Amino acid sequence: MFDFLPPWLNPVSFVLLVIVLIMLLAVALLYFRNPTATKLGVRNMPRRPTQTALIVAGLTLSTVIIVARSAQVTRWTTRCSVTP
Repeated sequence: MFDFLPPWLNPVSFVLLVIVLIMLLAVALLYFRNPTATKLGVRNMPRRPTQTALIVAGLTLSTVIIVARSAQVTRWTTRCSVTP
């Protein structure tokens, strides 16, 4: 199915790349439809770099915790499952 991909790009990476591109396209469309609202939302990022960095770090950490816990539960469930 994914035979057209180069060898360094696996299917999961390709799907994630497509999702990111779709999200960037949505943001670009929102910008072109209403540039004032987008500028208001983005203007505080360079003004408050410490707060921006803390928010990004916090979101990254929380995502890592949730994904790690999900993987741990999945591994534990798989290991403890009883097969008939």
